[in-house]
Amino acid sequence: MEGAAYLTSFQVMKNKLYGSFSFSFANNSQSIDSLDLKSRLGQYNLALKGGYNLVAKKDWVLSTYLGLRLFRFRHVTHNSNRRIDLDQFLANPSIDLRVSQFSAVGGINVIFDINDFWSAGLYLDYVQNLHRTPIVKVKRNRINSNIKNPIDHLLIGMGMGFGFSEWR
Repeated sequence: MEGAAYLTSFQVMKNKLYGSFSFSFANNSQSIDSLDLKSRLGQYNLALKGGYNLVAKKDWVLSTYLGLRLFRFRHVTHNSNRRIDLDQFLANPSIDLRVSQFSAVGGINVIFDINDFWSAGLYLDYVQNLHRTPIVKVKRNRINSNIKNPIDHLLIGMGMGFGFSEWR
């Protein structure tokens, strides 16, 4: 399995207000040689959060927030040969499955100031899904389903950042 993951976040603090926009992306691919198939799972999420700095000390800040988050998964499976016959396609058809989940989030963010430009942080999100089941689609159709939501209720994260620490 081969893959890569990326995360970027932009946070702004002014007086006691906190705002954040984040985007993450992960892509994994795999070849199934016995079936001449290639499979790729891509996933991303977007989050927009706003809140209030409860504590803003010289070297750290604690913020609470509310926001919205979109999770999206896309799984594509196709034959690795460019030309195949009809029997091969019917035995292993190409699949392009998309699963989306819209959620409301509430949480706590802690940022520690390392120096004037570097910081490290932790966050805890409580995720409340905005619909009972995720949206499942293929390229041109929506699929009715009763599958479980792909994301549980708690997200825990940590990171390092570069920027200008002006909350003090």
